[in-house]
Amino acid sequence: MAQTFTLHSLWSYTDELARAAQTEDGLPERLARHAHEITARNLSHLGSGALDATSRRRVRAYFRAVVRRLAARSNAPGACEYRLRVMAASIAADLRESGADGDRVAREVSAWLESHWGAA
Repeated sequence: MAQTFTLHSLWSYTDELARAAQTEDGLPERLARHAHEITARNLSHLGSGALDATSRRRVRAYFRAVVRRLAARSNAPGACEYRLRVMAASIAADLRESGADGDRVAREVSAWLESHWGAA
C-alpha cells in the first residue's frame, strides 16, 4: 500500500501539532494556540517552504518543549488537569518499562491521581 505524505510549511505543521495536542492529549486550546505561535515565531528562520523530515522532527521537539513550559506555568482552565494527565501517563510508562503488570500500573496510577487531584 502506498503511503502518502503531506508537505507542510512551518505554519501549517505547527497548526497541525496544536490541533493534535488538543484532540489527542487534551491540551487546553489557549495553550495549544500559544505554543503554535511561539514555535512558528522562534523557528521562522526555517522559512516558509515545505519542511523536510529533519526539520519536522526539530519543530515537533521544540513545540513539545514549549507545551511543557507553558503547561507547567499556566493557570488557564484545563492546564492543571492536563499536567496531572501527563504525569499519570509518565508514571504508567515508567511502571510498564520496569516490568509492572497492568493491575499494578492501574493501582499505582490511581493512587497517585487520588493523592494529587485535590491539590489540582
